[in-house]
Amino acid sequence: MNRDLLLKYKELIQSTDCIAAYREFVRMFRWLRRRLEEELPEYRFQGRITENGMDYSYFLFTNEKLKAEGLKGGVMFLHEQFCFEIWVSGINRKDQKRFYQRFKGKTEKLKWCEDPEHQDYVVKKPIFTIDFQAGEERLLFEIKTAVKETMEEIQWLLREE
Repeated sequence: MNRDLLLKYKELIQSTDCIAAYREFVRMFRWLRRRLEEELPEYRFQGRITENGMDYSYFLFTNEKLKAEGLKGGVMFLHEQFCFEIWVSGINRKDQKRFYQRFKGKTEKLKWCEDPEHQDYVVKKPIFTIDFQAGEERLLFEIKTAVKETMEEIQWLLREE
């Protein structure tokens, strides 16, 4: 154990609004998931958000066409960078590697992973930051637009073959 880091954590918890701020993030992220589900009925959204040790939090979405290709989408929030990304991953590593080998480099609109065997995405929409001062509806608009653009590019790739 790193005692210094644990003491730092204790200090942060006891001397800041860290807990309240994190709870507000979770509330916002759940709201975003619910609203995207309402706004994008062509996709089925995972019923919960997943938190990954504050590296990133996410929720997944898919539809029949993506599932048939062994793919799923994800709305990701990267805590350290304090930004959102849209990821497309394989349902499993085998599907992820297959998709990567079929389409690597066929689009420059999305960022390709370096190693589909060890990274949790195949392609992602480049990092974009959100101005939380602009309000909830602007946040929803930005994320919904990014999901649509990412999925349009994936659909284009799948049609090209």
